[in-house]
Amino acid sequence: LGPALTIPPLTLLFPGILLALHAPIVAGFLPRLCGGVRAAAMQQTGIVYSHGSPEGIDSANRARPALGSSTDSVICKVICAGVNPVDAKGLVGDKLPGPLAALGKRLLDGRGVGFDFAGVVEDVPPGVSTFKRGDAVYGTVPIAHGSFAQFVKTPLHQIAHKPAHLSFAEAAALPLVGITAVQALTQSNSLKPGEHLLLIGASGGVGHVAIQVAKALGARVTAVCSGRNSALVSQLGADFLVDYTAGETAIKRQLDVAVQKVGRPFDLCLDCVFSFESKDQQIPYESLVRENNLLQGKYVTIGGGTPDWLRAGVRRTLGFNLFPKDRELFWIVFPHTSEALAQLAAWADAGKLRPRVA
Repeated sequence: LGPALTIPPLTLLFPGILLALHAPIVAGFLPRLCGGVRAAAMQQTGIVYSHGSPEGIDSANRARPALGSSTDSVICKVICAGVNPVDAKGLVGDKLPGPLAALGKRLLDGRGVGFDFAGVVEDVPPGVSTFKRGDAVYGTVPIAHGSFAQFVKTPLHQIAHKPAHLSFAEAAALPLVGITAVQALTQSNSLKPGEHLLLIGASGGVGHVAIQVAKALGARVTAVCSGRNSALVSQLGADFLVDYTAGETAIKRQLDVAVQKVGRPFDLCLDCVFSFESKDQQIPYESLVRENNLLQGKYVTIGGGTPDWLRAGVRRTLGFNLFPKDRELFWIVFPHTSEALAQLAAWADAGKLRPRVA
């Protein structure tokens, strides 16, 4: 970057499978974000949504965040930022039908991109004892505030001390996928030691962390992935592997074997693949396990069509569960995630969890 720079470098990280999707998008902006720029006083360069740009994002000079009168937030210098599918989907993703989704993305113009980051505390309000200047931390920023920036302001309840055994790169790849896994498996569905989890999409961002979370909880894991990712998924701790490229008949046979060996049907299924897109529905996993009595618990997805997102939104904001008792779309809840982040850090420092960064 050269000694003339007055802004700190920012590294963008991609948890595993996300690299191929996002590298072309970010490659065009990283030089503008990190190279050849002199920061004006109280200004910083960041990445914002811009529907008029070919990539849907652009670099912009923005005011550097300041604490002001805030007593429950900190200012952090970003060392690394993580990239997730929701960033590329303009936050809206598959939550709204086509025309409304396009409108939603337009309304985000000029808003910050990114949730995940790892960095160092720069400024702390008086009276805060949980963090001090210079502490290494990781976590998320509020929606549309953008972690793809040099400095961020984020609530105390959305960060935790960085795991000592993880690099800043690894820590930045963990928050969103890790919180999703913890909340979906524990807070929403109470996976218990000895129970049997079926995990679909086990080598993806959420999936590869969910394996490790489930194992840390003492569960047995049957993981569905491609044959080429089986070595990774096995290394992460999966008890049984199912190769989805083998075809529907072979998938059913492999699921039968896993259930027989464990001696009980799946207690929970976390499907990290399903979405409203037809390519993500090519294999009817839910009907496969239901019709063959392989699942005795809930079938949980982290994607779906607008009706499911509406139900998830009602549950998330009002607490009313409109899903049938055996199925739900899980939607991550961001406020007050410091406890989940601390638990992820404890597992990481105990050698039970490590995100894979490409």
